[in-house]
Amino acid sequence: MKPPAKKSTAKKPTPQRVFLGWDEPLLPRAASYLRERYAAGGRWDLSRVTLVVPAGRARRRLEALLRLEAEEHDLQLTAGRVLTVGALPEELYGPGTELALELEQTLAWTRVLTSTDAGRLKPLMASLPPLEPLSPWMELAAALRRLHETLAADGLTFADVIPEVDTAAEQQRWRLLDSLLGEYRQQLAAAGRLDPFLARLEAVGKQQCRTAADVVLIGAADLNRSLCRMLDAVAERVTVLVAAPEDEQALFDAYGSVQPQEWNMKDLPLEDRHLVSAGDATEQVEAMASQLADFGTTFSADAITVGVTDESFVTFVETELQQCGIAAHREQGWPLAQTAPGRLLSLLSLLRTRMNWASLAALVRHADVYDWVDAQLQQWEAREPLKIEKKHARSANLPWLTQLDGFLGEHYPTQLDHPLPASAAAAYPLVPRLAELILKWIAPLTAGPQPLADWCDTLGRLVETIYPVDRDLQNVISGCPHPENPPLAKARPSQGEAEGGSGDNDAPRDGGEERAGRAEHSTDLDPRSRLAVERITAMLDRLAGLSETLDVAVPAASAIEMLMGRLADAPIVLPAEPEMVEILGWLDLALDDSLAMVVVGFNHPYVPESVTADAFLPGSLRSRLNISDNDRRYARDAFSLHLILSTRSATRLVVGRRGPDGSPTPPSRLLSAASGTDVARRVMMLLDQPPPVAPVQHLWSGKAARTELPIPTAGKARIDVMSVTAFSAYLACPFRFYLRHVLGLRPMDDQSRELQANQFGDLVHAALEEFGDDEKHRLAEDPKEIQDHLFEHLHAYAEQRFGADPAAAVRMQIHQAERRLMLVAEEQARRRAEGWEIRFAEASVDPKNGAGIDVDGRRMGLKGRFDRIDFHPGTGQWAILDYKTHGHKPLKKHIDSATGNWIDLQLPLYRLMAPYLDIDAPIEDIELGYFNVAEQAGNTGVNLAEFTPEQFDEANEVIYDCIRRIWRNDFARSSEPVTYDDYAMICQTGLAQTLLDEFASEAESEESF
Repeated sequence: MKPPAKKSTAKKPTPQRVFLGWDEPLLPRAASYLRERYAAGGRWDLSRVTLVVPAGRARRRLEALLRLEAEEHDLQLTAGRVLTVGALPEELYGPGTELALELEQTLAWTRVLTSTDAGRLKPLMASLPPLEPLSPWMELAAALRRLHETLAADGLTFADVIPEVDTAAEQQRWRLLDSLLGEYRQQLAAAGRLDPFLARLEAVGKQQCRTAADVVLIGAADLNRSLCRMLDAVAERVTVLVAAPEDEQALFDAYGSVQPQEWNMKDLPLEDRHLVSAGDATEQVEAMASQLADFGTTFSADAITVGVTDESFVTFVETELQQCGIAAHREQGWPLAQTAPGRLLSLLSLLRTRMNWASLAALVRHADVYDWVDAQLQQWEAREPLKIEKKHARSANLPWLTQLDGFLGEHYPTQLDHPLPASAAAAYPLVPRLAELILKWIAPLTAGPQPLADWCDTLGRLVETIYPVDRDLQNVISGCPHPENPPLAKARPSQGEAEGGSGDNDAPRDGGEERAGRAEHSTDLDPRSRLAVERITAMLDRLAGLSETLDVAVPAASAIEMLMGRLADAPIVLPAEPEMVEILGWLDLALDDSLAMVVVGFNHPYVPESVTADAFLPGSLRSRLNISDNDRRYARDAFSLHLILSTRSATRLVVGRRGPDGSPTPPSRLLSAASGTDVARRVMMLLDQPPPVAPVQHLWSGKAARTELPIPTAGKARIDVMSVTAFSAYLACPFRFYLRHVLGLRPMDDQSRELQANQFGDLVHAALEEFGDDEKHRLAEDPKEIQDHLFEHLHAYAEQRFGADPAAAVRMQIHQAERRLMLVAEEQARRRAEGWEIRFAEASVDPKNGAGIDVDGRRMGLKGRFDRIDFHPGTGQWAILDYKTHGHKPLKKHIDSATGNWIDLQLPLYRLMAPYLDIDAPIEDIELGYFNVAEQAGNTGVNLAEFTPEQFDEANEVIYDCIRRIWRNDFARSSEPVTYDDYAMICQTGLAQTLLDEFASEAESEESF
């Protein structure tokens, strides 16, 4: 019998903790510590030292401080590796199998879920989605991946949760998850991939963690248990630099992480002067600007940091700083969707999903796509010049985008695969070419479902069309202008990174945090777009190598959506420039070494961040499992606030009452880390009215008391011919008459989804015109026969104008036109029964047949079209009628009932032009009026003008006066309001200063009178 083995008395290695104090920023002190420890004989060799910091911003700052420290002490620095916490685990062990990308992990979970019997999945989800589309399953798979990551970060698996839940249903749920985890591992193994979180647990269990370098942890105050267990294996090589005095070591564990129970009892060095009360997000950034104005008398811009507790504040802060003339650097960067290349992917997805003209119009308005389309169409025109019909010369010679706007605004097309309306191709000949060009470009996206790897190759070619890549210059480089911008490196840590997780699992597999493949792109791109193209290119190249075993076939739009999701967590961050104010997120503020700081949004629920509702891991279960819970987050943020307050003398915390979304936001719970008296006083102080904000000098402050954008004035014009309708435009406003009838400015609305009032009128007029022009149809006497003829002409015009399948709103308006024409048919039958017949439809006069008016020895030519001219054979009576799609009578439309002034001269002008028509009757005997095509039967029919001879004489004088003023170039802007103003922007209608000027002008006129 063997004697019992002796119990080992060897002491377990522990890391060395070095407390550097918290009266100064940690990173500069860390640089000094590293110099004192590793520098010797004029050399500072860190090549065998791995420096670890919480996040990317601290990494860049530490690298800069090391260089400055070497220069200051005249040392030759050999740089070591500076990693974020999230990149450290894979440095401590060597995975024997290729680690799965984040997307591959999600795909593996998706395969497990979709291949599992629906009944078996009931404990996980009571109602399961259908197998197609795949996106809901991938969302559920991603949720399970994140759940697995959260547990694995603290060394746990699903099996470890089972004993901690109370109910049988919950135990069944977690047993199912544990079983699915096993199948997930099998899926990855079959694909030759390894889950990074399970690989870490296995490395700890098999004692595979080792390092030949010294590991120095700097300010890593929230490491998870998984990483700590890995560090235990190399503890003798680990040094922990803690930002605290040595007499406070009880606040931290062996690796410098905060001890929640200790920090929950500690008061913070918060003073009343640190707190600034404000209202909503706008008022909070105004208060921030006010504090910066105070700091600006003491500190330079690059010595000041603005902290934001929630990313939605960033745009508010940046905009306010820009308005104050202060350059700012967004450490959070811009989401890919807010870059030109990112918008291109979104617009491609939208077009592929909808395949309609509205989506095409949105795509070609993308600035970079516009440039490409413009060049392509010019080359096409050089090869195959357009053949333009003379009658369409004006519209056909417009720029292609203006033609597209006109086409959309006049023809209301829907789907791209529908034939163009007959009249559109001739009027806008570049539109068919545009559609052909875009459809040919995106043709690869119209294929059926394909594997994601194949879509990556397809999308890469499409993006390269707009953003050419010089593949000969593509290389692997060390470092980059902004080290946070290798493809998919994150600008701020994820929860996994902050707690020692993997960080970005889609990073390059060759140690991508230090080396990243980047492509050289056109240098005329702005820096943000260039970085975005590099990010997209690297992502597509990387995902083109997805495991074939895990890859899934999806439609093009789904593929783009998945890729955008992969890129969403990797913002585009530009390098900071000198004299910039830094805008940092909350997690970056603790290690910031600026001299002054203003934090915006010091409120719950931003600080500390709380997890209040989690379907799998509610707060109570997190506490039982001892994983990242609210107490741990509170301790982390309490330590961060302590460093913010203690490492600089100038700190302000802006406490708002409402968040960016308008919701109420109580003060941060960190305010409670004080005596009861202090807490009560501060809460009352914050609840009082916000203190007056010091005036801030914006770019526009004091420079102008009013807008300096002048309203343009009309030039000179020689007008010898006018249309009948132009006179009413001149009466309404001579200046707007000039814009429309002299300069030819017309409103164009490509966003409307239904016919405008004038277009609806054209629709009805076209049917009536064709009816009146058809000698056989216009003699019909039966209401039903007339109605059938009108409908026939209506639909013929609608098909020619809007195609065989117009938009739904247009179809409805065509039906509304039918209802009106039904009423017209009744009235027309009644008029035929009275003996009237349509003699002419759309008869026209112009100066060529002598039409005009002599005024003061000079002739003004007139042109116009008459909707219909009726004749009564029995009485010899003639009538000139104008179709109107309203129910108003002529007198109301021509003479203002309030002032008695003429506001329209159409019928008096018709009377003056009657001699140039083929009408054998004195003008005073010709009836004038409207044929109202109204919504209601009572308002539909012929309404004759009831003008007296004196009124006609007065109208003639108004006509002569208009002509004289036009010849004098009297195009003054009317001060009277204009209904349905097409030129409100040019005339600055409604602008307060314009209205005040008009009132002042009227007052001066009254005084002078």
